[in-house]
Amino acid sequence: MDKKKTKFHIKDFTTGQLLYEIPQDLLDISSGQNPSQVINRFDFLDEERFKIVSEEGIEKILHIDSGFKEIAFNYIPLFKDIMEIEYVSYSYYRSRSIYYWPIVNLLQYTYQKYKSLYNLEGKQTFEQMNPLMFTIDIDYTDRSIAPFTFAHWSLIEQIQQGKLKIEELQENVVREIMYIAHPQGKEIKFHMPFISNLDGESPIHLCIKKQAFKNIDIMLNCLSLYPIDHHSRTIKDLYPDFLELKLHNFLDYIDSRIQQTQQLEQINKGALKENYPEIIIQDLWFDEKAFKQQIFTTGAVESRIKCEILDMPGIYHMKDQDFNSKAVRKLIEFNYPLVKEYILKKLFLPFCLFHLCFVISMNFIFENRHLNGFSQVYYPLLILNAIFATYFLSNEMKQLYSSFSNMQ
Repeated sequence: MDKKKTKFHIKDFTTGQLLYEIPQDLLDISSGQNPSQVINRFDFLDEERFKIVSEEGIEKILHIDSGFKEIAFNYIPLFKDIMEIEYVSYSYYRSRSIYYWPIVNLLQYTYQKYKSLYNLEGKQTFEQMNPLMFTIDIDYTDRSIAPFTFAHWSLIEQIQQGKLKIEELQENVVREIMYIAHPQGKEIKFHMPFISNLDGESPIHLCIKKQAFKNIDIMLNCLSLYPIDHHSRTIKDLYPDFLELKLHNFLDYIDSRIQQTQQLEQINKGALKENYPEIIIQDLWFDEKAFKQQIFTTGAVESRIKCEILDMPGIYHMKDQDFNSKAVRKLIEFNYPLVKEYILKKLFLPFCLFHLCFVISMNFIFENRHLNGFSQVYYPLLILNAIFATYFLSNEMKQLYSSFSNMQ
């Protein structure tokens, strides 16, 4: 840390030479906060990378030599639900005392671990994932943690075979089964932690294969209740299929993906710039200072604002150049009826009227404008053509301004 104990540094262990200053949006000490609570959320992976988790459970891997560039991120599910705020007492990544937890907490832990390995570390094959999902207690070698138990695995098989109904199980047993990660990476139909198996398939992928479209609609209705990054990356390739199927709950599901993080909730008041950008492309865990500089100004009246994030990764935005994506094409087709109506009413019909007035004015009225009867028609047509020209010119200026703003 620096002398003021407000910033964290990376120094050479032998010489004490300052190598890097960690940005404060990653490691920041609030007034009166214990520095150890900040350090407990940090872990070096190697000489070039480190892993860190925010106070609300957003973890990411960053590359030091690339200016702390984000390599990958993950939103940890149930971050404060298992053992409240763990990083207050010990290192979150190195000292979690998991071996004395109840079974349901251990299964929730394996769910967290699976999602982190899959999304954050990119371990998405059986060979990469399987050795890391089994943990041995180094103090008691006869005790281990696995992503499933024999008893729960047996119950799942009986349910799949129709020998047992879910209604016959106690509530606490059903809750434990929900967090089971099958050793072959296969999901069961009532599995609430929504993750892909090691073939890259989610429950909805399996429903599409089986043409169980009604089940997909029901799932979307349930998934709309879940927080950011719970399932969005798992189904990001399925948006075209949802559009093709014209699912009843899909539009409501899209609305539900506009959410807030704790970081965004705190940005609720400020003096907005006159032409502030309405859409900003940012990481899930972003540099708050740089973000505020984009939208706020000084010396103006402050107002209440609300910042939200669209939790639909992979969706096209104005800076992309790739229109070959199936998702992009389907979204364009989905919006085409509305775009077509706008083009007809706002552009095509006005242009036809403008063209007709211009042709009549130049070919029949202009040369005879000094003759009796023509002058009374010439000037109204001239004014009408000027109004049309101003209308189209203003549209072009708005488009140029919009394009310039997006480039910035």
